[in-house]
Amino acid sequence: MSDAVYECHLVGMELREFESKSGISINHIVFVDGKEQWSVRKSDLRRFIDLLNQGLIDYLIIGREVEEEWEIVLDNLLSSSSVRQ
Repeated sequence: MSDAVYECHLVGMELREFESKSGISINHIVFVDGKEQWSVRKSDLRRFIDLLNQGLIDYLIIGREVEEEWEIVLDNLLSSSSVRQ
C-alpha cells in the first residue's frame, strides 16, 4: 500500500505541474478498497487523506463510497466539462 501512496503522490505532483504549464485542468481520482487492511494500515490511509488535503488528489473514494459517491462525482464532472460527443 505504501507504493500506491507514493505513486499517487508522484502522479499528483506531475499532474499539477502539467496543469500549471498547459492551463488544462485534470481530475486526479483515487479509489481505495480493502477495508480489512485499514485496521493495520492507518498510516497509509492518513497519507492518502493528506494528499487529498494538499490538493494532489481531487477525489478520494474509499470502500463502499464507490457505490454512493462515484456516480455523483462522475455526473458532476461530466456536466461541468465540455465533453465531446
